[in-house]
Amino acid sequence: LTTVQGKDAGAFVPGGGAPPPFFPAPGFPRLRSTMDGDTLPSNGHEVIWRGSPQAGGFPFGTQVEFRVLGLWTDAASMAANPNTPDNPAPIRDLAGNAMTLDVTFTFGTIAPPDLPENPFPEYAIWWSATDRVGTIDTINQRGLGDQALGTVFPFGVPLNVVPEFTDRVASSANIPNFDPFEIGFDGRTNAGTCHSWVYVQSQATGQVAILNSRDGIPVALIETPSPGGLAVQVGSGSDDVLLVTNSGANTFTAFDIGLQTPGTRFLNAPLYIKKVQPTGNTPRAIAISSWGGAAPVEAWNRDGANSGPSVPVIMYADYSDGTVNTIRMSDQAPVRQFALGPTAAPNDVCFSPCFVQGTQIMLAAISHGGLPGNGKVSYYVAGPGCQTGSQTNARPDTIVGALTGLDGPDGLDENFQSGTSVYFSVAESGSQANAVSTLGVQGGGTNLPQLINRFTNVGANPTRIAHRASWSNPCIAPAGSGGCVPPGTPTCWFGGTEQAVLDPSLSRRDVTMTPTKDLYVCARGDSQVSVIDLTSGAQSFYSPVQIPGVRFVAGPATQ
Repeated sequence: LTTVQGKDAGAFVPGGGAPPPFFPAPGFPRLRSTMDGDTLPSNGHEVIWRGSPQAGGFPFGTQVEFRVLGLWTDAASMAANPNTPDNPAPIRDLAGNAMTLDVTFTFGTIAPPDLPENPFPEYAIWWSATDRVGTIDTINQRGLGDQALGTVFPFGVPLNVVPEFTDRVASSANIPNFDPFEIGFDGRTNAGTCHSWVYVQSQATGQVAILNSRDGIPVALIETPSPGGLAVQVGSGSDDVLLVTNSGANTFTAFDIGLQTPGTRFLNAPLYIKKVQPTGNTPRAIAISSWGGAAPVEAWNRDGANSGPSVPVIMYADYSDGTVNTIRMSDQAPVRQFALGPTAAPNDVCFSPCFVQGTQIMLAAISHGGLPGNGKVSYYVAGPGCQTGSQTNARPDTIVGALTGLDGPDGLDENFQSGTSVYFSVAESGSQANAVSTLGVQGGGTNLPQLINRFTNVGANPTRIAHRASWSNPCIAPAGSGGCVPPGTPTCWFGGTEQAVLDPSLSRRDVTMTPTKDLYVCARGDSQVSVIDLTSGAQSFYSPVQIPGVRFVAGPATQ
């Protein structure tokens, strides 16, 4: 590591002094032949040097200088000290011969690209289009910052803004053949660095892309065959898993993401496969119950003060078989399997939290198609303790009934935290309907699904629904004013202002749990995201948000 040295020769060093050095990635420098397995003699002399990911690699817009150390710095030094080399440990060839003089070379790095400054995850709705991924700033954090610095918005700060450059980075131009669809979130958001990870599946490339949620940069690609659906559960002491159904391989894979530390610029630990589980034919939708611990950040931003069972329950749908299954991570086969019918075509599944109704109860909703007007959403009620594998009359661990008469029911959203009687909402995208229906439960302890409202002003071909977490809006103050948060509280920075957000240490919760009632609907037929009120169906003043080719919407509070 001492024979090849790099430094940022273009860096400004206050007061002069040596430019900062570059550090190599673990295991580098190394011979090219050890990387590509090629034993050609020409490769025996080629060395690969990679910058440390933890240090961010090479900076943009600077001069990089590298020095390969020989015995002497230059010819003048060798002439002055022929018997005393400047460097007793120079680089050597395969025969052990030392290089005589240092070799120095420089190169320039490109200017910084135009990167988005995406909002803190709790205030964002993420979307995927046919060839790119982006975000909607639901409260417009930058606009709020501009207002704090003196910009006047006569009609108020506009909401539901697509940040500049948001869809340039994670795109098919930068990830060849990228066809993003389903999106999952890592709930371990970091208030100090204002970001987390976003997981995006791409069927065509057989990959899941991991994105930095603040700047949208792809930081890793997980190779996994024919990814069909995603589910994420994280929390201190939880399983910390990313679940991916492999629709062509008839499996789902559990990736261990617990070693990663969101809030770092790049991945800082390996990703391991925790389990590969055989399934039925063409598994697609998958969901995992909320984490069962006390409410840390990652639990609050999905289900608030509620949580899930101590042992997570997984539900997945076998699309071609028309079945749904429950399983736990330790199980070798499904615990329960429910046949919806050979033409059912189950599209989506999602869980409610585990909540108290007499004794604890957990619901799951399952959307499945059929002939026009004959689609359904079925309700599953978990067993005692919000678990699967045992039954009582009140907690039967089975599907208890279905709401019929829906047309092309597709994406589901769990709305238990809305402060209303709505538990779930479903997009109807059949030949005779363009609607979003909100669902609750019938009275009398039956827990059967009940239609609450049906809204038809959502645009053409609505397929997916999302909502943002129920956090209070951030406190905004000019940088350094001290008028926003107590000293030491982590803040986010947008355009010269500090914006207080949730403290991950929980020493202070910037949380009101004021219900958010905006539903963000992916209306694929109109290339837009429609924003409607959960209770009235009224369109938001800033709706719709036009996004050409939009296919999917997701929020960290959304399953």
